[in-house]
Amino acid sequence: MADVFDDGFSGFQDSPAGRGAWQFILCGLVIAASLGGKASCSTSAEAKNRAIETLERDGYSDASTTGVRWLTCGDTIISTGFTATAPSGEQDVTGAVCCGAVVRGCSIRTD
Repeated sequence: MADVFDDGFSGFQDSPAGRGAWQFILCGLVIAASLGGKASCSTSAEAKNRAIETLERDGYSDASTTGVRWLTCGDTIISTGFTATAPSGEQDVTGAVCCGAVVRGCSIRTD
């Protein structure tokens, strides 16, 4: 006699496919956590200073950083949010400064 609460998925966790799915999910979580740790370096003083220097070099003033900006800069290593006054005089411009490795420079992306 079938169990009244049989949803068709019983035993899935114990099957080879079920174990593979859980391993895949766990692996994805480990990778996401490691990338999150890598991106969190943009809150360091060095990253903030680099963002401010980039903004000032390009004519922005009254710049301040707002922390990590997720999924803004593609494959860059450091992505730091900012608010500033644009070179045109427009106030409260927001965006992100995207910096690559030491060899690569930084670019500014406005919202």
